[in-house]
Amino acid sequence: MRYHIYLAGEIHSNWRADLMQQISEEVKIEFHFSGPQENHEKSDAIGETILGTQPDLLYRDIQSSKINNLRTQLFFKES
Repeated sequence: MRYHIYLAGEIHSNWRADLMQQISEEVKIEFHFSGPQENHEKSDAIGETILGTQPDLLYRDIQSSKINNLRTQLFFKES
């Protein structure tokens, strides 16, 4: 059986990599890990990357937030 784990939480340290390594070394079960976009620039720009240039920074943030939230919801459903 394969398990899917979404690693939510702060993105400023490497706790995800540490946890994934520890689990893979200690547990002999197959896991798939996902989490939020950890690259701030990509996260902030994803709205314009997908939808094109926005009229101002507020709309840029709103569209990016919507897409990042959709991504998170899809990963939650898989978990």
